[in-house]
Amino acid sequence: MRPRHPAGSFDRQAAATPAPASGEVPEPGAGLDAGLAGLDAGGAAVERQALEAAATTAVRAGTRLVAGDQRYVDAVAVERVRWTGTVAVVTVRAVVLTGRGDAWTTARPQRLAVPVQRTADGYVAVARAWPLPVPTPARSRWRPVRDPALAAAVTDSLTEAGWSGVGLPRLERSVGVPGALRVRVRARSPGGDGLTTSEVWLTDESRPRVLGTAVQP
Repeated sequence: MRPRHPAGSFDRQAAATPAPASGEVPEPGAGLDAGLAGLDAGGAAVERQALEAAATTAVRAGTRLVAGDQRYVDAVAVERVRWTGTVAVVTVRAVVLTGRGDAWTTARPQRLAVPVQRTADGYVAVARAWPLPVPTPARSRWRPVRDPALAAAVTDSLTEAGWSGVGLPRLERSVGVPGALRVRVRARSPGGDGLTTSEVWLTDESRPRVLGTAVQP
């Protein structure tokens, strides 16, 4: 039994297509909207939407089983557009789910380049997408913050944001992430069923504001 697909289309497995020798998107001198010159703002916006739709559709289109694994493009977003002559090379970021049997088991980021050109029928992909390197998340060194007053302010902020049963928070700062506090705390999150240890990010100020909670792997 294959995993049930969310609404939408499926992964073409563009990564199977050989990449150009450079492995990257061409960087011509023309700007982002060079291929839309001569259009007013409204017309250019409509053209950009059609262009981006052609690129994301090309990434989503088709299904394929690889060694028994079913793959599905769960989310796509256009990162940038670069023109070379009459061809727009569209860089697309995607989240690809891989499943086996009746369950999705992994999610991984993917970055693809799609060459798109305008024809009499509108924008179409003129070749299969090729894979691009996915940037590696930067690693930051975090150091403990021992500040009872700030810890109390963090507790107050979490409580105001809907957390309950808040234990003693452990605060950290990183010079690589100025203006933010990383907090590990045992508490019941808003809407949660019980006490869990969570990683919460807050602004680094005398009265911190909750930014969000890191997703647990």
